[in-house]
Amino acid sequence: MHREDVKAAIRKAYGTIEKFAAAQGLRDSSVYHALRPPNKLEPKSEPTDRVIATFLGEPLHVVFPDRYKAPLTTTTPNTRRLGNGTSV
Repeated sequence: MHREDVKAAIRKAYGTIEKFAAAQGLRDSSVYHALRPPNKLEPKSEPTDRVIATFLGEPLHVVFPDRYKAPLTTTTPNTRRLGNGTSV
């Protein structure tokens, strides 16, 4: 998701970033920090990122693709068919 889309969703629901932070029990600065472009010198704040992602109803890797990778998907193992129509 684009950062501006995240900010717009927060502002639409709460009016300001500050009101969102207060409603979620977060500091304003931690929310603003989470909404800035990533900086290799500053650690990410996963708890704040998680609150924002939960509010948006999206997983972390969708809201913050530059910080979190999508989880690996698992596939079911291949099955063999026996001559009688059953799988092994």
